[in-house]
Amino acid sequence: MLIPPSMIRTNPLRPRIYYNDNALAALAASIAEYGLIEPLTVCYTRRDKYMVISGERRLKAAVMAGLERIPCVLIASGKERAALIALTNHLRHTDLNYFEVAVAIEKLHAFFRLSYAEIARALIMDPQQITERLLLLNIPFHMRKTMIEYGLNEKFAQILLRHEDNEEKDVLLREIIACRYTLSQAQAASDRILRAKMPEETGRAQTIIPIYKDANAFINTIDGVVSRMHACGIAAINEKTDSEGFVEYRIRIPKADNSEITDK
Repeated sequence: MLIPPSMIRTNPLRPRIYYNDNALAALAASIAEYGLIEPLTVCYTRRDKYMVISGERRLKAAVMAGLERIPCVLIASGKERAALIALTNHLRHTDLNYFEVAVAIEKLHAFFRLSYAEIARALIMDPQQITERLLLLNIPFHMRKTMIEYGLNEKFAQILLRHEDNEEKDVLLREIIACRYTLSQAQAASDRILRAKMPEETGRAQTIIPIYKDANAFINTIDGVVSRMHACGIAAINEKTDSEGFVEYRIRIPKADNSEITDK
């Protein structure tokens, strides 16, 4: 079919998110000169409107080239199947980046309530691959965009995911880009940042000292210790005096030879 661009709408569940402006302009120039060689795949929606299943980049380039009619192949498809076809088509042609695949998987799960196992079967992917892709969504969107712009592959993303704090991720990503790190150098930088968060090694176990603004916890502890001594037959004498701004303790513990040993 030859369909006017005004009658074709984009797929809200489209997998592609990022577009290279230079590549899009080059494709538009090619279409203007030679026409659109590979038609779009669309499905009918309603009111003489069609939705793109595959070929959204070609649609954008065709509009830039000024085509008044766009060649399309019409297939019968519901929204769920259209989304699956679009994703599998892009995966087959390997023209989606790893973040786009992750977003598309999550959309299939959220919009159609498909389990991740069902999605894995539909996409012919291992369930572990689905899990690894979804973890990529823990990287903020602006950082994903930067990584794609600088051509950083998924292994760099895995290094960023070692850091739970997004500010740490951002600092590390900026360092990787500014210093043009290789994968091994990025790994070393990540290790350095993680080590800096750990207590300094001194050859002995570190003691973590909490800070309390309320002494009631300690007062209760002292009272509890004295009570336990009494329970064990130690006649400890506890004198507590409240004064302005202070609680004064005087505890007298008899020596072993003066203690009364009981069978309690």
